[in-house]
Amino acid sequence: MRKLPQNLPSASPKFVEPMQCKLVGELPAGKDWVYELKLDGYRALGMKNGKNVQLISRNGNNLNRRYPELARALTELPFEAILLDGEIVVLDEQGRPSFQRLQDLGGGDTDRSIYYYAFDLLNFHGRDLRKLPLLQRKEILQSILPKDRIVRYAAHLEAETDSFVTEVRKLGIEGVVAKRKTSLYESGKRTGSWVKFKLDNEQEFVVGGYRPSGLYGGFDALLIGYYENGKLLYAAKLRAGFADHAKKQLSLLFPKYETQKCPFVNLPEGKVGRWGEGLTAENMEKYTWLKPKIVIRAKFTEWTSSNHLRHVKFVALRDDKNPKEVVRE
Repeated sequence: MRKLPQNLPSASPKFVEPMQCKLVGELPAGKDWVYELKLDGYRALGMKNGKNVQLISRNGNNLNRRYPELARALTELPFEAILLDGEIVVLDEQGRPSFQRLQDLGGGDTDRSIYYYAFDLLNFHGRDLRKLPLLQRKEILQSILPKDRIVRYAAHLEAETDSFVTEVRKLGIEGVVAKRKTSLYESGKRTGSWVKFKLDNEQEFVVGGYRPSGLYGGFDALLIGYYENGKLLYAAKLRAGFADHAKKQLSLLFPKYETQKCPFVNLPEGKVGRWGEGLTAENMEKYTWLKPKIVIRAKFTEWTSSNHLRHVKFVALRDDKNPKEVVRE
C-alpha cells in the first residue's frame, strides 16, 4: 500500500456532499487530465467507521437495506476507517453498466451482478484526504482495494481524447468524465475541475403532472420539465418507454403529491406545435397535477426551437436526485 503523507488532518469518516461534474460539449485535452468512463448507476459514498458501515446516497439517505450485498462488502474491507466516493452499478451480459437493470432489482429481477465502483478516497485510517491532489488519492485507493471483489476500483486512464471517445462510443457507454490531476475534493461544488461529456441526449426531468388512465398502471402520459432560475418549465409529454414495473412504481407515488395547482410557470401554451409537444389550456384539463417531487430520467432526439423535446422516452425513476437541481443540460 502507498504510504499516507505526513500531517494529514485527523477526522472520523462522515457523510460529505459529493463533488459535482460540470457538463461540457468537448472534453478537455492534455497531460493535466485523467479520464474515467461515466458509469451508469447511482452515486453513493461508502463509509466504514469501526462497526458503523453505511452506503449513503448523494442526498444523505442510507442505502444499506436496498443494497445489502454492498453493505456487507463494505463491512468486510480490512480497514477500521474509510470513506469512498463511487457508483453503484449493475453490469449487463457484455459487462457494460445498465441503469435499467439497476432499477429492475426492485422489481423481481434476480440478476445480482451488482458492484460498487470506487473512484475516490476521501478518508483513510481517520485521516482526511480531501486536500490531497486527485491523482495521489487515486493511487492510494487503487493500492488498497482488493481486486475482483464487489467493491472495486474504477479505473482511470491517460489518453488522447478523440480516440478514447471513439472507443467509448463503440462500447455503448453513456459518456466520459475528465478530472484535473491536481484537483482537490471540493464537497458539493461544481468547479470545472471535474467535467462530464455525454455521448447521447439523456438527462433528468421533474414530473409535474400525469394523464390518468385505467390501463397499464394508472396513466398514459407524464408532463415533465426542468428548473431555470428557480422556476419549473414544461418540456414535454412523455408516453414511451414504460415497463409495467416502472408504471406501477410511478403510480404508487402519485397520490402523495397530487395538487390542484399546475407547477409549470410556462403553461398554458397558445398552440400544440408542429410536433404535438405543446400543451394548451384545453389539453391541460385532461391532466392531474403533481407537486414537483418526482425525478425521472429520459432520452430524446433533440430540443426543438420552442424548447420542447422530440421523441422522448422514459429510462428510469431517479429517487436519488434533488428535483431543484434538475436543470437543462
